[in-house]
Amino acid sequence: MLFVEQAIRMLLKEEGPMERELLIRQVYNDMKLPDLEPFIESTLGLMIGKNEVKFDEDGKLHL
Repeated sequence: MLFVEQAIRMLLKEEGPMERELLIRQVYNDMKLPDLEPFIESTLGLMIGKNEVKFDEDGKLHL
């Protein structure tokens, strides 16, 4: 889970705010691991729940 969190943080820092589905797809594509999308989605959900990742006024995610 930690490597997924790091990938999410890295993308948000480099790319700026992103829509949730785009962020999940980008992490999945960058990591190139099969069947990882549900794990990325659940990890992102946990990060949102802990306020580590937040939504902006446009509904995009950011740190």
